[in-house]
Amino acid sequence: MGFRAGQGLIERFTKEAPAFKDELDVMKFICKEFWTNLFRKQIDNLRTNHQGTYVLQDHRFRLLTPVSNGKQYLEEAPKVSDLLLWNL
Repeated sequence: MGFRAGQGLIERFTKEAPAFKDELDVMKFICKEFWTNLFRKQIDNLRTNHQGTYVLQDHRFRLLTPVSNGKQYLEEAPKVSDLLLWNL
């Protein structure tokens, strides 16, 4: 269900966008346009290991903020919320 929702959002956001030249253009689009439309902010950092793995960092990821509202999770929340891995 999540895959289909994401696919629908990407189709809607890219309908009038020019074609992407390579996967780096796709990742830049996700970081600047897609992320901004979903979360009202750009991604904080995009890195790659040049082997098809991209690391997107968002230091204030809203969907994981409730996890960090107690002392129990203060140490673990940054480890989880800082990284989203994308493998193409």
